[in-house]
Amino acid sequence: AIGDPVNVASRLEGLTKLYGVDILASEETQGEASDLAWLEVDCVRVKGREAPTRLFALIGDGSVERDPAFGELRGRHEAMIATYRARRFDESAAAAERLAVERDDLAPLYRAFAELAREAATLPEGVWSAVRTLDSK
Repeated sequence: AIGDPVNVASRLEGLTKLYGVDILASEETQGEASDLAWLEVDCVRVKGREAPTRLFALIGDGSVERDPAFGELRGRHEAMIATYRARRFDESAAAAERLAVERDDLAPLYRAFAELAREAATLPEGVWSAVRTLDSK
């Protein structure tokens, strides 16, 4: 049905400012364009949809994807995401802050991620979830 992809797309468009990126895509879209350079950003549940949606930021074209420097960045980025999902929020925020300094082009993304990790650290034990629920656009 066309309704679900349109629903997800409209929600993702609204999240670009939160994550400090120009283009966000669902896992389905990322999979269809896997030759491009993507970084996973979050996992969310959008209003009107039960299944979580993994979010990816488009970083560059195929030449970026093939660049060994991007592979190194992706590894560090994935480690940062893993610490966040493991509830090691201080470690995750520190990694994001380092990446923000090192990668000026991605600084808005990493500053946003550091802030999200710091906010998560303040939540009571049973409240935080690795899947963020979005109640609005």
